[in-house]
Amino acid sequence: MLLRMLGRDIYSTYGPTADTGGLQPNNALTIYPYPDVDTLIKEEAAGGSSKTPLPGPGDKPCTERPE
Repeated sequence: MLLRMLGRDIYSTYGPTADTGGLQPNNALTIYPYPDVDTLIKEEAAGGSSKTPLPGPGDKPCTERPE
């Protein structure tokens, strides 16, 4: 919640997020900022500007709660 309030992208941790397409039952993707640990260390040391782009929430609800 705090990262989103700061305008940061929310990459996957244990599965999809609203920024990576929503819910797993809707075939949302699990997307990490970098393909491997070595790339993560190298890119973050350089400023972290070349992360994997995120697709956004998609057209289906990103929550299981009723509207």
